[in-house]
Amino acid sequence: MYLHNTVKTEQKVAMSPNLQQSLHILTMNNMELTQFIGEECIDNPVLEISENNNGDSQEEYIAEKLSYLEKNKEKVLMGDLREQDDYFEKGYEEEITLEKHLLSQIDGAKFTKAEMDIIALLIKMIDENGFLKETPEELSELFATDQEVIQKLLSYIKELAPTGVGSKDFKECLKRQLEFCGKLNEELKELIDTHLELLAKGNFAKAGRLTGISSHKIKEYFMEIKRLNPIPGNGFGKREAAYIIPDVTVSFNGREPIIALNDKYIPKVQISSYWYGMLQEVQRGQEDKEVMNYLTKKFEHASYMINALESRRYTLLNVCTALVDRQYLFLKTGKKSDLIPLRLKDIASEVGVHESTVSRTLQNKYMGCPWGVVSLKSFFTGAVSKNEEDLGYEDAMSKEAIKHAIKALIQEEDKSNPVSDTKIAEWLQIKNIHISRRTVVKYREELNIGNSFQRKE
Repeated sequence: MYLHNTVKTEQKVAMSPNLQQSLHILTMNNMELTQFIGEECIDNPVLEISENNNGDSQEEYIAEKLSYLEKNKEKVLMGDLREQDDYFEKGYEEEITLEKHLLSQIDGAKFTKAEMDIIALLIKMIDENGFLKETPEELSELFATDQEVIQKLLSYIKELAPTGVGSKDFKECLKRQLEFCGKLNEELKELIDTHLELLAKGNFAKAGRLTGISSHKIKEYFMEIKRLNPIPGNGFGKREAAYIIPDVTVSFNGREPIIALNDKYIPKVQISSYWYGMLQEVQRGQEDKEVMNYLTKKFEHASYMINALESRRYTLLNVCTALVDRQYLFLKTGKKSDLIPLRLKDIASEVGVHESTVSRTLQNKYMGCPWGVVSLKSFFTGAVSKNEEDLGYEDAMSKEAIKHAIKALIQEEDKSNPVSDTKIAEWLQIKNIHISRRTVVKYREELNIGNSFQRKE
């Protein structure tokens, strides 16, 4: 064994506890913020709830909240964008949800508290089918955490039961299940990645010609794939319906949007005059240094927290104002096809903050519109060029709009002779939307629409 000393120089950004708390406050929605303020007021004696806290009692708040839910239940979303006739879901009382099942398998001793918090959020982001569609890059930006950490936590989640949970789609799920039982090979990978549609149609001969695998072997592979579970979330109860009170609302006076933070009942905090007087007395006497240091730290923390709360309010309002300006038509109509391509950097540039600040501001927050409630993250959608030339992002078309066009075409097809993915791609070309057949397949699967063979009646 050879031992030696090395000198390594590296740069690290160290955040103070106050700065970490400020960033954490920015990510909170109204419910989380209300609970946080209550806990802080218990922990810090110099903080107190303002007596002029909007002039309304907690009982009045609860009564108005129940009234809101009753009047707006058909506008309340359980998650991101849905169809306009699906804004309200009844609660389910299944005993075991996928989320509870996954959390029960976590060995907390293997992770830090911060990692456990991220794991819990990642599991919450897994959809009812058992898939986690966000990329590690997107998750890294969302949680402001290194991609290596995200990859480590994702790998751990993907080892949980049922096998395949946490995959980005059903293809990755199938491959993970085959890998788990030691049956995954390069031929199966190719069939799953490229030729599943041919297998679903029973066209083994063509799949054989394209892959060089014998038809007999392909049939064996197909039977192996059929035994797998492409939807790992099946068999679990649905998540309990969470009736969402929006963090911000937008209404319209004619064409003029009116944006308002829905924070009327968030407790307003202030510095306690009693403890401020106590600090002044201790400072004048300078007799008890320990008490003076304790109170000084509590006052500094209280002051920083009050500033952080105001900063959150200011940033949230500015970000939402920019969102309403960019997605005005969608907010008026509620149609996915009216979403325009939008990136974090577009809003960050307009508001004058870093992209990570916008990402934290969007986290777990919702906007109430005249037609429903949507996640702020739903306003951001990728872009696809409308023309063969690269015209730039502003001239592009949102992926949601293209998905809407694909869905509309399939809804109008002859069910006895469904249109193929190739025909859909050709139809989009005529509409000056240039995407490949493979992209059509991807969008169709994201819409949970079967292929032409599966749709045939």
